Amino acid sequence: MQNKLISKIFKVSLLVGSMTIYAEVPPDKKLQIDNAIQAELESALGELYDPKEIGMMLGFELPVKPPANPKDIVEEIVGKELDRQAKERYPKAWMYERLDKQLADYKQWKPGDKVTVEYTNGKTFTDVLRSNSPEYITLGPKRINKKDLTEATKLHLNPAKARQVYRSTGAKLEKEMLALRAQYRDEISLGVTRQIYSKQGYIRINNVWYSKKDYYEKRVKLTRKRLEGYLLPVLTYKHFYQAGYREFKGEWFTPEEANRLRNIDRIESELQPARFIAEMDTLNSEFLIGNAAPAAPAPKQQGDSESEPEQG
Repeated sequence: MQNKLISKIFKVSLLVGSMTIYAEVPPDKKLQIDNAIQAELESALGELYDPKEIGMMLGFELPVKPPANPKDIVEEIVGKELDRQAKERYPKAWMYERLDKQLADYKQWKPGDKVTVEYTNGKTFTDVLRSNSPEYITLGPKRINKKDLTEATKLHLNPAKARQVYRSTGAKLEKEMLALRAQYRDEISLGVTRQIYSKQGYIRINNVWYSKKDYYEKRVKLTRKRLEGYLLPVLTYKHFYQAGYREFKGEWFTPEEANRLRNIDRIESELQPARFIAEMDTLNSEFLIGNAAPAAPAPKQQGDSESEPEQG
């Protein structure tokens, strides 16, 4: 077994040693072929895609320009536009109109006015107001205690209270107006933001705004790269093959050298290096064990002697 393996190693060494001179493509010839490949690649790419068509497909205005403003400035523009539209939808006039409609509830009655009062029991009485004191009013022939009147009726007879209620109502209406503005702002936010960002030169991708120009150029590069991935291997094979060279593991050689390299690769594959090394390790172990010196006997201790069996 050992002699057989040694013989195999010797033959393979001779064979491999005779095949180590590579016949690669000369540098000047390789440069000439590479230039021809690149020229045909550029021509093919020009026929297969047009960057302008990519821009049109994306809906961009050509030529694609860089953003008019950085994103922080665009955010300010968006915020101002949202505020403007919200105020336009709910102006202060909206509050004043509603407040004016309630002025009749706060109008102060003066002596001589013909008015209708409402009692707490739901009954009403109409006549000319003749006097108004802190506790009573005189309406026609009647003297009426204010305690018997509803709060709405007494409000017409109390200027200080009327002003307080008026201011309170105005504050409530203003708060309602601001809440409606905020609600409307949220409703239109997405549309206004998209409109302004798009006009400023941005496009929204996965909830992030990107420069249209940067995105356009990236798409053009990706399209070109994808087409190059299809074309380059075909054109490379075509030009090197037509020039008389053959490929082996990504490199180009003369046909003879390519065949030699394939033979070496086939032989190495048949030898199964891992198995070969394992067999050699086994042989080495067997050789070492077989040639190991026998262990020396242990020396005798003084006083030790062989004795005959005792006779009975």
